[in-house]
Amino acid sequence: MKQIKLITVVAGALNEIADNFSQSSVIFLTTTTDADGRTIVLAGNARGLIYLASLLLTLVENERPGQHFHLDKNTVLTNPAHNLIIMLQNQPSNN
Repeated sequence: MKQIKLITVVAGALNEIADNFSQSSVIFLTTTTDADGRTIVLAGNARGLIYLASLLLTLVENERPGQHFHLDKNTVLTNPAHNLIIMLQNQPSNN
């Protein structure tokens, strides 16, 4: 019950923050690789990061393992170095 209440509070806060942006402001998210080539950097403007947070919140709220979102040039990423999939997974994989 506490988790549902927290999700509701966080969702309300995200909506309030998002309301401060005009509808014409662009969602910007992209991926790059750092200098060593081993770390993926996910970067974005405030509206893009709020969008990402809302996707993560949706995954937690629905609690359906395997539910996922694709982030790529055809969805929301701008000139990505890498495509991303964010997914709810309740246990570590055995890889």
